[in-house]
Amino acid sequence: MTAYGTSPAGDARVGVADLDEPGVRLTSLVAGPGGFRLQFDVDDPDPQRKFFFRIVGVEPRMWDVTGPQGLYYEVTTSALTVRMPKVAAVVEFTEGSY
Repeated sequence: MTAYGTSPAGDARVGVADLDEPGVRLTSLVAGPGGFRLQFDVDDPDPQRKFFFRIVGVEPRMWDVTGPQGLYYEVTTSALTVRMPKVAAVVEFTEGSY
């Protein structure tokens, strides 16, 4: 499953793919100039358990990230691969340098 975000201009192509963790839901994805924001809800939070997903449609660059402690991301040419604790959270990616 891939969920795509919205932007004020309606032209965002940012999407979340491969979010297959039971009990984890992407409740919001908003993209705009300079970054994007994801919001997750979970049924049974467990900060020791990690889940993975990919963010597609973004530039392969460095990103400044705010989110839960223990969040890790890797930049590839086709996506950002993200690993984060199984907790309800808001994660924000803001463009950094190349």
